[in-house]
Amino acid sequence: VNNEGYEPFLAYRNFVFDGVQVNGLVIAGARPDPVPYYKQHVIFGPGAFVEIAAGFEDYERAMKRKLLREINGSALSSLIE
Repeated sequence: VNNEGYEPFLAYRNFVFDGVQVNGLVIAGARPDPVPYYKQHVIFGPGAFVEIAAGFEDYERAMKRKLLREINGSALSSLIE
């Protein structure tokens, strides 16, 4: 699932991630299923989430939904601050 570079936990441990939210987008169908890995190791921060595409044909819909969730979340958090 993680092909190159730091494992996410090393990045989160060694770099400043204050106020950062890391979300994920997974394309379903791979074996082993990457969703548990993303939920346990990739997403980071309050409200972080994994968006799941039901295959490559569903990628566009999933990406739009992920971006809308991120934009709406940013807009809401800026109103709270």
